[in-house]
Amino acid sequence: MLIGTALGLVAGYRGGWRDNALMRLTDTIMSVPELLLIAILVLTFGKQIWSLSIVVAIVYMPGVIRVIRARTIGLSALDFVRAAELRGESAAHILFREIGPNLKGLMAVELAIRTSSALLKISALSFLGLGISQPTPDWGLMVQEAMTVIFTDPWFLIAPALALSSLIIGINFAVDGLARAYGISETEISA
Repeated sequence: MLIGTALGLVAGYRGGWRDNALMRLTDTIMSVPELLLIAILVLTFGKQIWSLSIVVAIVYMPGVIRVIRARTIGLSALDFVRAAELRGESAAHILFREIGPNLKGLMAVELAIRTSSALLKISALSFLGLGISQPTPDWGLMVQEAMTVIFTDPWFLIAPALALSSLIIGINFAVDGLARAYGISETEISA
């Protein structure tokens, strides 16, 4: 999230060839389905929790870059940024002191959205046998193991599925609340 935010800030403020190259790279990464890309990277880097976290961060980074870049382009045209440029402030100062604070609400909403999506993707990978493996507990793995006894003991399936669903719904309610609190519309957070 932080790397994607920094890259989006630089691309949106500077523009030029850096922005063009970064946008072509993000378009390329986003053209591959997320679950497939995560599965390929997990098979490459391993099934440890730390590697799975890094893989999910890499896959979600292009979306964060695009959202932050779009908002940065909009903020760069405003008077307070022009005033900072006329005062002779450095690009780093403008990015992190002028534009950055105006992105905190959008970043909070983006983080919450990406978190709920990442939880679903990690659970799906575990269900498919490509994610976290035993003895580490994971709701996707619990659902996979419960599939063998679904007709005799349905609670083994219902409990982890209900827990995962409740968490995702709770995060989505939090996202709605954050978006309303910061005055962010749905068009600003869709990549």
